[in-house]
Amino acid sequence: MGFSEVGVTSKLHSKARSSGGGTVSVSHHSPDSARVPAIWGRVPQRNNNFTGRAQLLRNLHESLMSNVAAVVPHALHGLGGVGKTVLAIEYAYRYRSEYDLVWYIPADQPMLVKSSLAGLARELRLPISASAKVEEAAEAALDALRRGDPYEKWLLIFDNADEVEEINTIAPRGPGHVLITSRNHSWQGVVPTVPVNVFPREESVEFLVKRVGQGITEAEANQLAEALGDLPLALEQAGALQVETGISVEEYLRLLDEETTRLLGTNKPTDYPLSMSAAWTLSVQQLTARMPKAVEVLRCCAFLGPEPIPRDLFQRLPADYAEGSKLAEILADPILTSRVIRELGRYALVKIDSGNRTIQVHRLIQALLRDDLPKTEHAAMRGEAHLLLAAAVASFEPDDNAAWPRYAALLGHVSPAGVHHSSDARTRRFALSIVRYLYSSGDFKSAQTLVELFIAQWQADSGPDDYSVLAAQRHQAIIIRELGGHRGVVRAQPAADEPHARRARRRSRRDAAAAEQPWRRPAVPW
Repeated sequence: MGFSEVGVTSKLHSKARSSGGGTVSVSHHSPDSARVPAIWGRVPQRNNNFTGRAQLLRNLHESLMSNVAAVVPHALHGLGGVGKTVLAIEYAYRYRSEYDLVWYIPADQPMLVKSSLAGLARELRLPISASAKVEEAAEAALDALRRGDPYEKWLLIFDNADEVEEINTIAPRGPGHVLITSRNHSWQGVVPTVPVNVFPREESVEFLVKRVGQGITEAEANQLAEALGDLPLALEQAGALQVETGISVEEYLRLLDEETTRLLGTNKPTDYPLSMSAAWTLSVQQLTARMPKAVEVLRCCAFLGPEPIPRDLFQRLPADYAEGSKLAEILADPILTSRVIRELGRYALVKIDSGNRTIQVHRLIQALLRDDLPKTEHAAMRGEAHLLLAAAVASFEPDDNAAWPRYAALLGHVSPAGVHHSSDARTRRFALSIVRYLYSSGDFKSAQTLVELFIAQWQADSGPDDYSVLAAQRHQAIIIRELGGHRGVVRAQPAADEPHARRARRRSRRDAAAAEQPWRRPAVPW
């Protein structure tokens, strides 16, 4: 859905009932194709090449269903690249006929969790005031889930939840189910965990035969699986490369062996399997030869977050953002941009979700891309990512609630992209717009966290009298005032006091606009 409101499910629900199509279409994997959840929110598209894991899915389902007296969260735990997220998504699709509500939550950044839960509160049409803060809306959603009102049969998926204590505190205990994916071993001592390992050999072979088709025999698939250590993400890379280039298994294994030997010779410490590094390198080499511009876009994506990236981010840059951008020429041609993204998807280097109009790069591939790029080029490529983010909301006011979905779609990329390290006036203007969006939409705590980060970094980089520092401090003052004058203390406000709430919101907007009036004129007008 790109920058449009994500998670709205009534249209999807209607479409599924009338045509069986859309992002909620039911395939042969589902045990009951007659029933669709009333609310189906933000769940990524199903992997059409999903293979195996049948016993794992059954065990998970039985474990969740057996805890009738005291339902507790369950965690899928394993290393990067083993398919934890894919498994959780498959579970949601396969067993969705047993739920009235299914909601997917990106959980690797706390502010994204609260924002997603606030979105769920809106979907549930809970009786909260129009001026309710994100914290209040999120708590209202959690309370409704705990009580099972209006739905007792619900499923929440917290994806990439590595902050154990924080997510365990948020995850509701109630009549429904909570499914967590994480690389953090600490979940094992907190909730029931289901280990997700590499494929058993027979599932590796099954996957490759399904992915490649007639271009591979079972014996060749067995050889390839052995060389790649049965890691699902590496197998997907290898399968996609064979489909797109027609490379023989023999030739692929020869190149893989050469690349593995080269990587071993570098003695570079890595947090990812050597087989994955080698398979990824071969894919990028082939794509570079075929379409080098696609690799440039991919490298830029490596400096964004691992969350879904709105497809609309890759549009023609405005003139004042195109200046100095390496990607401006590519993005100025919509047909070329579409070809680039299509090639990245065909090589399995990005996941394309056409229903939600996003693309996504696995965090493991992002790490490999950054590791492969010379350190001297990191700042320039990170700057490209910053320009894409800044340009995406350049003409949208952060206190206009019609623009909030657009800002919300970018929120998960602000910290991973290292926006606070930028000295570019355009990027800093974007950073303060994100802060203003957060407190305008009622998420004062997240706004406070970010603005404090920006002030500390910008003071260190540019000095205390820099314009962006002074503007950020004015926004900080607004946030502190709205929190009741003391950081971290939320001022109580009766829901019925609507006139007061409206006056407070108008005052915040007025003061935010004043905060952006220059004390001295900057190089780029704000």
